[in-house]
Formats: sequence, C-alpha cells, structure tokens
Amino acid sequence: MPAELRDAIAEVERTVGDGRAHWTLTWLEGRPVAELDAGWEVLLDAAGEVVARPWQD
Repeated sequence: MPAELRDAIAEVERTVGDGRAHWTLTWLEGRPVAELDAGWEVLLDAAGEVVARPWQD
C-alpha cells in the first residue's frame, strides 16, 4: 500500500469498516486508487493530494 494513502485508509476503516470489507488497489494515470468494497475510495488526485470519499458514479 502506498505510504501516502495509509492514514486516510485507516481513517475510513475506523469510520465505516466492519472487518469484513476488502480493499482493492489499482493505478489510474500513474496514481494509486484504493477502493473499499463497502463503497469508499482513497486516492491521490492530480495535485498529489489524498482524497477519501464515497464512490462517485
């Protein structure tokens, strides 16, 4: 897991995690995107800022 995302992922897990959800790590345009199957994503935006948000359609 990229170090930049670890704190945000931990915060999402504290907020919505129930221990049964799973993360998937992918890369989009060279930046990491971690998706929690409970409906959240944590990513680096184009400016390099960490973003944690519910999935957006």
